[in-house]
Amino acid sequence: MGDAGTTIPDANYLEWKEKHPELLQPGVLVLIKDKNLRPLKWAMDRVMEVHKGADGVARVVTLKTAQGVFKTPASKLCIINLII
Repeated sequence: MGDAGTTIPDANYLEWKEKHPELLQPGVLVLIKDKNLRPLKWAMDRVMEVHKGADGVARVVTLKTAQGVFKTPASKLCIINLII
């Protein structure tokens, strides 16, 4: 057994990550999670810029909304994957 903070990535996750490039990129539509609203009421906005951490993982994004441009944590977003 390892430490409580040590986790081994699931093989399915690693395979999925190899097959799918970074999904959070400029131009992508996202929903902003709001714990005070039901999911159908979450705001839909477009990503303008992705800010990655020192480890290369997207941590913060710049969004363009009806109220203007602002930054928000990537963890509060749901990517809308539209296939046309």
